[in-house]
Amino acid sequence: MRQAFASTAPPAGRGQRHLKRKAALALLTACGALLLAAGPAPAQDLLDANCPGPPNTSVDPDPGDRDVQTFTAQRTGSLVRGETEISKLGGAADWVMQIVTTDGSGIPTNNVLASTTIPNASVPDGDSTIVGSFTSPASVVAGQQFGLLITRPGESYTLRDRSDNPCPGQEFFSASGGPFMAEPIFDFVFAVFVKPSNAVTLGTITRNKKKGTATLPVNVPNPGELTGSGNGVKASSAGAVISKSVGASQAQLLIKAKGKKKKQLNQKGKVKLSVAVTYTPTGGDPSTQSVKVKLKKKV
Repeated sequence: MRQAFASTAPPAGRGQRHLKRKAALALLTACGALLLAAGPAPAQDLLDANCPGPPNTSVDPDPGDRDVQTFTAQRTGSLVRGETEISKLGGAADWVMQIVTTDGSGIPTNNVLASTTIPNASVPDGDSTIVGSFTSPASVVAGQQFGLLITRPGESYTLRDRSDNPCPGQEFFSASGGPFMAEPIFDFVFAVFVKPSNAVTLGTITRNKKKGTATLPVNVPNPGELTGSGNGVKASSAGAVISKSVGASQAQLLIKAKGKKKKQLNQKGKVKLSVAVTYTPTGGDPSTQSVKVKLKKKV
């Protein structure tokens, strides 16, 4: 058991569990500081929210405790993997890692967005980075807060974390299914990885009949590259480039005719274009949508 506290230094009566919390800096120095780096992420799984190591303290959760680190997603997409630092003290029980929502006050809830069981046999004895891969990923939205939960039902272990409030978000714990209690000065050493969304929404086209052009709004979920292409199509941003580096939210493509299509527009005052709109989030996969665009021009 342990109790939450609000001061910036651990008080004397923090509860039985926190009496087991110990500074680990000397041990880490002797052994060579273990940073959170469990090999490179897959090509399209981008490092998102994280709190880097090394850990400088630790706590031994009681069997049945659930520990959570809250974080704010940096990208919109699928959260596919989580990592944190532990020390295995033996035993045979598996671990469970989850992504949970938080309430309006930033406190973790029991609403689970993704869950995975990490077999005990896959976790080495002693200090290690425990990795949970979510077969059914959690959908996260940039700017929204979530929680990375770790628990080992029925058995204890050591959670290796950091003190002095080093990172955004904070650590919480729930004893035996009870409410989540804050530990304001502690943070997991952790990382979550997100595959960025490439879903876009095309807006309503507006035409400039004087210039014979059209503007297409495109809502994008993440920073990335936006292009337009097609037969007789010249799609550009301000500055007349054919691709545009964009941030999340709404971008725009200015669509013009070229070649024979431009000649037809100038002669007849109208032309139809088939525009392929391709959006590639930074570090992610491209997606393409086709849209018919009718240009009109006063001749």
